[in-house]
Amino acid sequence: MFTPQSQNSSVLSSEVTRLYGIRESGSREATPISSQAWEKLCYHLQEIIYPLLTSKYMLSTGNNRSSVTLPSPIFGSDKAKTFQQWLTSWECSLVDLLQGERASQVFSACKPILCRDTTTAIYLLPSILICMLCETSDHHQQITTQVLSVMNQLQEKDKDEAALSIISIEIKQLAVLDYLSKWAQKKRQAESQGKKGRPAFVPSTQLHQVMSFLEKIPADILAHISYKSHAYSPALMHIEAYIKDNPLQVKEHLCFLQCIYVSLDEPDGVAGVAAVRQDEPTLDQQVIQYL
Repeated sequence: MFTPQSQNSSVLSSEVTRLYGIRESGSREATPISSQAWEKLCYHLQEIIYPLLTSKYMLSTGNNRSSVTLPSPIFGSDKAKTFQQWLTSWECSLVDLLQGERASQVFSACKPILCRDTTTAIYLLPSILICMLCETSDHHQQITTQVLSVMNQLQEKDKDEAALSIISIEIKQLAVLDYLSKWAQKKRQAESQGKKGRPAFVPSTQLHQVMSFLEKIPADILAHISYKSHAYSPALMHIEAYIKDNPLQVKEHLCFLQCIYVSLDEPDGVAGVAAVRQDEPTLDQQVIQYL
């Protein structure tokens, strides 16, 4: 029995193979490139996709773009009372803003399954964001607003446990930002190869736009959210980066830094923070020091 999810997946697979011309090796419509793409698929996937190469699945005609104007930020509005609603609404709105023909075609084909399968939506979000950020900087502020709206919700302390259990899923956003950071690092390494001894590195337009977006996300907020989600190593990395860029604010973050070291079971780090603290430690800080 076909479920809505399986039907949407079939439509998506059929559309992607059509867009990229993927065909079985030796078939009449196969090209060297399409055959190479087919051969890269494992046998199990070939068995699943083969019937879809000649299927009659088709997307509905029209521009497939929503005419509904969504509030900004979407998170916390009537259009996004839960994580799934927020993710679906935001991700589909990003797809509607894509300008590249191929990216728009591929991700528009994904919209039906994005609305039904949260796991797939989370998986595709980094790729959609990369396309958006690389295409143009016109929508960077809108994306930044959405990201920070979620982070600000996570920063609030007066949330009840039920709300936190929902918002905790949104911590997956950290993984998305981590994906963007790693993409930028790999892109920079690729562009830097063979340029030793030349003038200062100048990133490509795509790399510059992604790096510019990442710089707009406050490192101290990332550190606190990482700590709340028990990602202590990333929390330490983010707070160290923040302190490096804002050395005059070291004093304000010493207690938080010490808490991270305690969570990482790093007694040397705890002792180091205690050594540089100039003010008399509070009772709580003394307890942390000797845990």
